[in-house]
Amino acid sequence: MQEKNNKIIEIKDVINFDCKIKKIDDPTKEYKFKDKTITLGENEILEDFDKNIIGVDLSESKVFSFEIEIPNKVNIFDQELEEGSYIFGFKINRLQKFKSREEIEMSSLKEVHDDKQEIEKLKEINNNLSEKIAKLELEKKLSEQTFKEKIDEMSKSATSKVEKIREEIKLKAKEDVEHKTKFALQKLMEDLLNPLNNLSSVVISGAKSNDPNVAAYVKGFQMLTNQIFNILETYGISIIEPKEGEEFNAEIHHIQELEENPNFKKDQIIKIVSKGYKLHERVLKPAIVIVAK
Repeated sequence: MQEKNNKIIEIKDVINFDCKIKKIDDPTKEYKFKDKTITLGENEILEDFDKNIIGVDLSESKVFSFEIEIPNKVNIFDQELEEGSYIFGFKINRLQKFKSREEIEMSSLKEVHDDKQEIEKLKEINNNLSEKIAKLELEKKLSEQTFKEKIDEMSKSATSKVEKIREEIKLKAKEDVEHKTKFALQKLMEDLLNPLNNLSSVVISGAKSNDPNVAAYVKGFQMLTNQIFNILETYGISIIEPKEGEEFNAEIHHIQELEENPNFKKDQIIKIVSKGYKLHERVLKPAIVIVAK
């Protein structure tokens, strides 16, 4: 009993091993390493890696494997592995116990795991052969007419799938064109809206002047700016014009300042500094507001 327990890998034990690493979704990416040594508990290979090895009973087999997910690119034994799921296969050569300082050679242990894997492979091959034989016997029994009907059915199915894919490609291309057309004027609008917004602010301020000459002078400009905004509206431009007391919305509003104000609740708009603009559903310029805190 003591001998068996002595071959259970524990924390701080030192193991010498050969290792094979294989990417699950790409079997061509296989890496082999020989005569590597690590101390368990220090996670020298990957963070939280050693827990997969600690507790393995080498009296049953010196060969074992486990699956692990690598979230980011990592360098293992001078080999860079990309992110993904991998199978790590270990063959233990030597085990040095931390507590007893005993060094155990694994060469005398039977590789039970390898035997099991070989049996499983043979079973799989046998099953595959049985399936192939059954399939060949079934095909042999099929009449020429049945075979033709099957081919016709597969052809119709393939044609239907091809047509479906073609329609999806056409629809995607149409959507891409519509999207690009819809927002083709975005850069122009962004460059135009700032000076236009400034002009509008000046005109509105002038229209409120107590001087009738000033008010009369800017009236024509007010009509002009209204005409410009009406034209822009036909191209998808809409004004974001919040009201005082309205709830702040981070998607269409931008806070210039937070103020204490007993007449407003927290996150209510106290004052509108400048209007915002949208091109269709896309915000080009958020409305600038002062908000109660």
